[in-house]
Amino acid sequence: LENAFAACFHDELLQGDNQYFCTACDKKMDATRVTKLSSAPTVLNLQLLRYVYDKNFGDKRKLKTSLSFPSTLTVLGESYRLTSVLYHKGGSAHGGHYVAEVLDWE
Repeated sequence: LENAFAACFHDELLQGDNQYFCTACDKKMDATRVTKLSSAPTVLNLQLLRYVYDKNFGDKRKLKTSLSFPSTLTVLGESYRLTSVLYHKGGSAHGGHYVAEVLDWE
């Protein structure tokens, strides 16, 4: 989870087939997409995209690598306790069910 979370904040170079469309310039151009977290939120809700676009097939596919979840996660000096996980059960990006597992507070 820590690696997946950190990957959300890596700069992404948009070039070639993935260029940014500049509305002011009215054309596509190379750009860098940056995501930053300026302060720690009160509640942290992570939504990890577990699908990728496969250019060879022209369709999305589901990532099937396992992901481990720590009981706590520290972000910008704030500690967050894992209370629930929502995950997709199914063999493809086009079918299946979402299942929630929630911490038993007792």
